[in-house]
Amino acid sequence: MVNKKMIILVALIAIMCVAIGAIFLFNTTSYEKVELTPNGTSLEIPMKNMEYLGEVSGIKFWKWNYGSLAAYNSQQANNSSGAFALHVMDELLKNANIEMVDGFKVYRIDASQIDDFVGMNLEGKVYCISLDNETTHDNILICSNDKQEVTHVAQSVEYRN
Repeated sequence: MVNKKMIILVALIAIMCVAIGAIFLFNTTSYEKVELTPNGTSLEIPMKNMEYLGEVSGIKFWKWNYGSLAAYNSQQANNSSGAFALHVMDELLKNANIEMVDGFKVYRIDASQIDDFVGMNLEGKVYCISLDNETTHDNILICSNDKQEVTHVAQSVEYRN
């Protein structure tokens, strides 16, 4: 009788471990390193349905499940309409709620305000981080409905000349 109880207890513990492992595995986001510019600036983007959308006015666009990225190098593109579009986006973010997360200004904004610019089809609030580097001339806008995802992508940026 004691052996049966021990076997049942061990089996229940094993089932719980497998269930917890499966939950962790399916909730873990995988990232892929993407080069933004020919100078070697790169970052990690979530692989969940990640897609490069192309380039418009010197701005390169990527999207994935519930997120997007816009990147512009002002030295390489030298396109005034691309620079103007990023300037308009930065002005829009100035009116957003700002929160400091891991050293980054995270802007919380209504998705409908930026949907056309970043190519996201989201509703509600999204989190955005705007980065620029005067040395490499890279300007990056990262948006997602997941604050941790946005900060992970921002932390992964590697600037190179």
